[in-house]
Amino acid sequence: MAVSTKIAKKAAKKSQLTAPKFRRAAEEMQGLCITCNHAAGCVFRKRNKKPVLFCEEFDSSVPTVEEQIVEESYPTVEEMREWDEFKGLCVNCENRNDCMIRNRDIGVWHCEEYR
Repeated sequence: MAVSTKIAKKAAKKSQLTAPKFRRAAEEMQGLCITCNHAAGCVFRKRNKKPVLFCEEFDSSVPTVEEQIVEESYPTVEEMREWDEFKGLCVNCENRNDCMIRNRDIGVWHCEEYR
């Protein structure tokens, strides 16, 4: 019994020493610091023992994804001929070859069939 009592006392003593460390780590990660982008190098977080509820340096924004700029290719000779043939909305309409509304002289500028 003496051996098991010593082990139990050592375990209790060890848990008393480590419990505050875990508690402190949990407290540090509460508040604004959980989602702050500057948490890794923050001086305020290291100084405060309680959760930070207000911080002027707080930043939780997600970096924006840069859009890739797609360069448009120059029109081919065939496309340019079609532009000369068709005017208005008909230039890039999917129905331009089968359309009955198409007017080659002035073009169509308002069309319910435009696609």
